[in-house]
Amino acid sequence: MVIVKTGIMGAPQPHENSEMVEVRKIIAILPWEGLAPADKMYDANYKKDKLTGNVRFPIPWPSNIVSLDDFSDCIEDVDAAITVRKTNVKGSANALQKAVKIMYNNAQNIMTMVQICMNNNVGDAIEICIGAGFEYKTITVRGKRKNSVKQGSEPGELVFECEGAGYHEFQMSVDGGVTITHLPSGSSGICIAKNLISKKEYWFRGRLILAGNAFGEWTTWVSGIAP
Repeated sequence: MVIVKTGIMGAPQPHENSEMVEVRKIIAILPWEGLAPADKMYDANYKKDKLTGNVRFPIPWPSNIVSLDDFSDCIEDVDAAITVRKTNVKGSANALQKAVKIMYNNAQNIMTMVQICMNNNVGDAIEICIGAGFEYKTITVRGKRKNSVKQGSEPGELVFECEGAGYHEFQMSVDGGVTITHLPSGSSGICIAKNLISKKEYWFRGRLILAGNAFGEWTTWVSGIAP
């Protein structure tokens, strides 16, 4: 077995006990800014049609989400307000503006339900969003790196990523922590174990090497099966 670690060995330096990593997230959006009321109504109708009978969003919806019937009614209110506005009746402009605002708020409310479903099914997020009639964008958020073991690119190779930024000490076990093998420390929270037995499970854990010959707490054991 060969352990290869990222970074160059050296004297430990003070650091924060966390490392921020970038994560891509799919967000549902409602880009109605600049659209005419009729165009907003058309898009709302499209969403209503896509949501009708959608197996991802069975009726009844949660009590905090506007119902599909109420959403349909507010769309009809906008349609009626557009017709009245064409006659230039006094107050028709304000009435149309109010009706469009209600329709927009309801669409936003329904979008929160769609986003929750996307968050709970990350692999299908785009499909869920499009299937509900919404557009989407991809954003990058930053969060703490989690302990994980991933298969490497070669047979018998596992990659252990340990939480925390800075110098780390690593350990490995073949039996869930009963017996322990000490691995070389490194200047990042990642080490690569090579020449492992394929299809065999291995456990890893790590801890931060702090200034003044101090150490952080050992992480919990996490495991992976060598490819």
